[in-house]
Amino acid sequence: MDQKPTYVGNPTQRRLFWTRLSGSCRCVLSPRGDLLSVVDGPLSSAVEPARTSVADKVYFVPLTSLRGIAAVLVVLFHAQIFGLAPYFASATMLPAKGYIWVDFFFMLSGFVIAHSYGQRFVSGVSRRDLADYLTARFARIYPLHLAMLLVFLAIELARPTIFGDVYPSANRAGGFGPVDFTTPSFFGHLFLVQALPFHAHTSWNAPAWSISCEAAVYFIFPVLFLALARGGRSMLWPAAALAATTLTLLYGLAEPRSLDAGFNVVRCAAEFTIGLCLYRLYAGRRLPAVLASDIVAWPAVALLILSLHLGLADLLIVAELALLLLVAVVNRGRLRAALETRVPEFLGRISYSIYMVHFPVFFVAALTARTLGGPDALLRQSPAVRVVLFILALAVVIALSTLTYRAIEAPCRKAIMARRRRRLARPEGGAALLLSADAE
Repeated sequence: MDQKPTYVGNPTQRRLFWTRLSGSCRCVLSPRGDLLSVVDGPLSSAVEPARTSVADKVYFVPLTSLRGIAAVLVVLFHAQIFGLAPYFASATMLPAKGYIWVDFFFMLSGFVIAHSYGQRFVSGVSRRDLADYLTARFARIYPLHLAMLLVFLAIELARPTIFGDVYPSANRAGGFGPVDFTTPSFFGHLFLVQALPFHAHTSWNAPAWSISCEAAVYFIFPVLFLALARGGRSMLWPAAALAATTLTLLYGLAEPRSLDAGFNVVRCAAEFTIGLCLYRLYAGRRLPAVLASDIVAWPAVALLILSLHLGLADLLIVAELALLLLVAVVNRGRLRAALETRVPEFLGRISYSIYMVHFPVFFVAALTARTLGGPDALLRQSPAVRVVLFILALAVVIALSTLTYRAIEAPCRKAIMARRRRRLARPEGGAALLLSADAE
């Protein structure tokens, strides 16, 4: 067995690890000999190298950064609780279109999950591989979701005493208050079914509706990926066409014309499928070489910003987001360099915390403002004051998100996956593929 050193990790914190090569299998080990990741088979050989870290296995840094930027733009969309929507609308529609970045999350999940776990389902779906995969997905999304649900429960229990009835149930559909804080809706969130058709309405930690959608779609991923991997192009293009047609129908049925107007589980499944198809194109080296150049990258970014600014149709913007995803993955120019800088990568690391934490922060801000100054306390402020208040709230969100990432999100993932690994004996004479709890 050949052995050679390999450096992995951030450029500022590069550490030495060993790569052992045996046939088509590449095992990354720590200096102590601990297995960190395994990549093998034809799919992996088709994928270009990506940066690797100790905790993460392999991940795409530009996609991590884009996820952070998308999370901040979703937060900006919810900034209308500060009365910013009317102020911004006269200048740009970019904040008002912030909901569309959830569609980017769905496509990104399909792409990254295919990269992280697809290799296990190329030849079939075993019970153990399925259990490993679902455990990893549970570890990724549920601990922080549960923590934020309990935070909202505490807020609701304390609300009558601290704030009074300044945000009564009848008015919660307006602004950005949940529709209800009832017991059935709490258990809907607890079991992540709040976005399914029999329970589909916004309540408690409102942004978690998308987590409910993703949780449902996770169950179809192994079978869908297996079909795409075995069917090749004969399955790839029909699957992509079916997903695009589904989105078009959803958009056509919605009033007003928006992808954010219902049928969200179907919306998620379609865009998740698009993400899988994009990954199959990438892994199969079927993308034009010009996509890797800045000649395509920066016009794609400019076109997306212009479309968001003008408030163009959701379907067009989703297509541009799909292009952005591919360009970010393959670009070897200045766009990639910009996305691999510290700030966007850090935001990407804590993006799930940003997404889940910001709504409780904004909700408490709204309760406080109503208590101190009445229902229109924020709207009475000048636009400049509202912008300053939003910036302060965003700073609080990022600070708390950093804390929840380090104290809840990451430790719980690692603990759940470590418990799973302890329950499974490693196969004799070979390496086991260890799922990364930090994978998308």
